[in-house]
Amino acid sequence: MNKLAYTVLFTLCVFLCCCSKKEQIDPQKQPIINPSVPVVQTNKPPGEFTATVLNVSDSSATVSWSKSIDPNKDSVSYAIYLDGKLLIAETKSLSYTLNKLKDLTTYNGEIRAIDTKGNEYIRPFSFTTLKYYRYPKLLDYPDGCAVANHPGLVSTMIKTRNGKYIVTGSSSFNCNSYRLFALMLDEQGNEIWKKSYDYNIGDSQDFKIIESSNGFIIASRYHVLKLDYNGNEIWYKKIASYDINDASSEIKSVAEDSKGNIYLVGGRGTFPVGTGVIQEAVLTKLDQSGNILFEKLFKPYERNFFFDINIDRSDQLVIIGTKETSGKSDYWFLRLENNGQIITEKTFGTTKYDFARKIIRTKDGNYIVVGFNDVADGRITKLSPTGAEIWNKSVPGGNLVGVDETEDGGIIATGYILVPGGSIQTTALGLYKFDSSTNLTWQKSYQGDYPFVFGRAAFAEKDGGFIVAGYAARLYYYGGVTDRQKILILKTDSSGMVQ
Repeated sequence: MNKLAYTVLFTLCVFLCCCSKKEQIDPQKQPIINPSVPVVQTNKPPGEFTATVLNVSDSSATVSWSKSIDPNKDSVSYAIYLDGKLLIAETKSLSYTLNKLKDLTTYNGEIRAIDTKGNEYIRPFSFTTLKYYRYPKLLDYPDGCAVANHPGLVSTMIKTRNGKYIVTGSSSFNCNSYRLFALMLDEQGNEIWKKSYDYNIGDSQDFKIIESSNGFIIASRYHVLKLDYNGNEIWYKKIASYDINDASSEIKSVAEDSKGNIYLVGGRGTFPVGTGVIQEAVLTKLDQSGNILFEKLFKPYERNFFFDINIDRSDQLVIIGTKETSGKSDYWFLRLENNGQIITEKTFGTTKYDFARKIIRTKDGNYIVVGFNDVADGRITKLSPTGAEIWNKSVPGGNLVGVDETEDGGIIATGYILVPGGSIQTTALGLYKFDSSTNLTWQKSYQGDYPFVFGRAAFAEKDGGFIVAGYAARLYYYGGVTDRQKILILKTDSSGMVQ
């Protein structure tokens, strides 16, 4: 090989060695990272989700949201903010109820989905609370007589399944007697419809309306009416056994079982001297069309009278009334089979004349009874399903006729109280709130410009307040054409305040 070939080969080897040394990396030296260049994040935040605000009221709202899925399969929790304030953190729930809000107020909030690395996805929400309604409303009776001094009175009120209210009572009829009326109100106390029914009820005051499976049923004196949801009459039945020459003869209450059968309770009198019975209590069962299936009489005492009926989930009848013997009257509790056979019977009372007026079933399966005695003291009693007394509370000066269970497990009751002073005895509507431990939380009275005001029914509302039905008059039975009785509807707050 000549000299030129050796020279080329030597040069090529030197070049290859130099290149190999330049490609070697010193293991003691670390790469230099420019701090001004952002580091690419490999852990992504939780995925998107939707949020909805539900059940907005004047004081509460519920925020509900869909589940956020983390792309890195990390665990996700949620934090709720309202107007910049953290309400709850690290919750796994997909809903949250906001309470103690102000009415007619716009709120802005955030739901933050957060993974374990602190990455988050934020979903904002906004809503405006509703108006809190408190009011006194004075409504006119469906008066059929232009010169009637006493246009009517309110007997009771019920709350329907769709949140409306039905008030029923009596209004003037042919200028010398009274007929039935029914009035439907919305949640704000506005009139939806008002109807009267030309059946003479005389001086009957304590009667009842219930919501049936397809409308309403009213029972009073010896009349039973089935109405549709617009107050139109579907059918009418006269219960002839109550149509006797006796002022005490009257149907007092009505109930419907799961099969649509109708049960009436009340009482009647006029018995021959020496029989030992002055009044008998009566249970009447009707079919869905108002035809009588049976009538059963109860007269173990001198005076026997049924005032209210409740039907439990097994279609057993629970009846409250009053019995009198040896010059003393007591509450009278009966549980019956739907054929009228007695399962259990209890009497209880004080040393006074005690008159039971209404019974309701509570959420715990027991019963609350309200009434009063002959010295105008009210009484609230809790009974077991068998009629055993659990507790009772006296309400001095309170003639109680209406009661409902409150959202907190307590009791709201209404009636009237006698107002002392003045040349004539006046009355005021009384309202009483008891907590779940039977303690009297507060009591209120309402009279306004009217010296004669009576409470007849009260219901607890979801907003914590109460709605009360009654009636008011300036001159009681002696008012003039422009100074008549009025239907009274009150909506209060949770403390019983109207204004």
